[in-house]
Amino acid sequence: ASPSPQGAAMDRRARPALTCACFFVATYSLLPHKELRFVLPANPLFNACAGVAVDRCVFRALGASAARKKKTDGDATSDATSATRRMKGAALAVFGLWVLSVAAHAAFAIAARNNYPGGVAFARLHATDREGWRFDPGSVHIDAAAAMTGVSRFGESADADAGWVYSKEEGLAPSELASRGFTYLVSGSGSVPGYEVVEAVEGFKGLAVTPTRWPVVRARTEPMIWLHRRLMDDDVDDGEGESP
Repeated sequence: ASPSPQGAAMDRRARPALTCACFFVATYSLLPHKELRFVLPANPLFNACAGVAVDRCVFRALGASAARKKKTDGDATSDATSATRRMKGAALAVFGLWVLSVAAHAAFAIAARNNYPGGVAFARLHATDREGWRFDPGSVHIDAAAAMTGVSRFGESADADAGWVYSKEEGLAPSELASRGFTYLVSGSGSVPGYEVVEAVEGFKGLAVTPTRWPVVRARTEPMIWLHRRLMDDDVDDGEGESP
């Protein structure tokens, strides 16, 4: 949407749309916690303004150039030919920007697919596997890393009497968690005293380009969120934990 200001300058009807979009982005920029998804609703307004610039600079100019060429019965002047070439170059540039935009959307989609390990871990805590096994209800502590990567109230058990209790209390040291009686942890720490890891969920680390494999561009992942279960007293004494 980089041509958006040009579109607003060329057509006054686009100015209110650009003003609203800029105000929206500026307002959200004041928040301490910022995420790209917060400002995505403004994209259609920016794109509309950019479309005005593309229409004025490329397509209307190409149409005017074609009309001038037809008027001269095919004998276009050198100025008209030069203008036509410039407009074709501009059209090619617009097409190139469109290709880059599609590529960027694909890259963002690959990242988004692997960017919420906290939500995945939280869902697995409440899921039932193919054999019917599931975690027993208990108290769950969710740390900041998990909350920022997909854990939300939408993933909590809908049954108020199921026995699940959730906490996002901040400022707790890892050594304090067991003494607070939490049964499970959804945490960005791979090791917590008094708990065993029952699952590690990988998250987005970057993009890897491998020309010899398909797809050529794929996500690089690494463990980012860990699902812990509290060790019972006999497990701590024996040094053995329950199998997940």
